Amino acid sequence: MRLTAPVLLALVVACGSAVPVSAPVTASGLHPSAPATSVPTVAQAPPAEVGDVEEIATRLGAAWAACDRDAALALSLSYEDVVAMTRKEVDRAEWEGDTRAFMEERCRELGEAHATVVGAKIVKNERHPRAEDPERLKMDVDAVYVQLVFEVDGRREQRGLPLLFLATAHGYRFAAKH
Repeated sequence: MRLTAPVLLALVVACGSAVPVSAPVTASGLHPSAPATSVPTVAQAPPAEVGDVEEIATRLGAAWAACDRDAALALSLSYEDVVAMTRKEVDRAEWEGDTRAFMEERCRELGEAHATVVGAKIVKNERHPRAEDPERLKMDVDAVYVQLVFEVDGRREQRGLPLLFLATAHGYRFAAKH
């Protein structure tokens, strides 16, 4: 199943944002502070700040590079997060399987490339008010597209497609499925 909410259909358009790329990031300490069982309701506004998403994306990339599956999953959009946002039917096994498969592929790719994730750059921000699509959305949805920055052979470069992060009650989380 593919989600077709407007938040997941947008194309990435570059816009300015500073990239904090001072040092490589390790995968340690990646678990979010909020309990995994917290689910936002229509009345809850996510507390996440847009600037935090670059740090979260960098930590996610570092978790993928280290194949720290627990840390990567903790920074990924959970099934509970998705059903809190959309009225569309979402299959739990399919959502979780696709998220794990995406993570495994990134672990393999980053291991083979011998690249270090050193930062991330926001390339696009979007806000999708529930009022504009009440048949699909249960709450306002904030989406941020982020490009990872890698160090490869002493060079820093942006690689791959931008990653989609959605605001949740416990911060921004990566959405493997669009």
